[in-house]
Amino acid sequence: MSDKQTPDHPAAQTQNAERPGRRLLLDLGPLVLFFGTNYMTKDFMLSIKVLIGATIIALIIGWLTERRISLMAAVGCVAVAFFGGLVAEGDVRSQGTPGQLFER
Repeated sequence: MSDKQTPDHPAAQTQNAERPGRRLLLDLGPLVLFFGTNYMTKDFMLSIKVLIGATIIALIIGWLTERRISLMAAVGCVAVAFFGGLVAEGDVRSQGTPGQLFER
């Protein structure tokens, strides 16, 4: 007999039953925070910052709890950071006059 847990073992079934809820929370949590922040504050740039931070935190929690990072979360984090950075840069540049863009 082996001490390893098999899928028929009750502890393994309980552990596997908890993962879908946690995975769903880690995947959708940052998005819910983004929409909640945007709805309550009407500040899109703050919402982008919350989304980027929450996505990075969700990746860290996913790694610490499951020792793996889902492909969807990793690609989403890269896309959010890239496009959020573009939006933030565009917001900073749009606040000056066209002549000020090249004075940096």
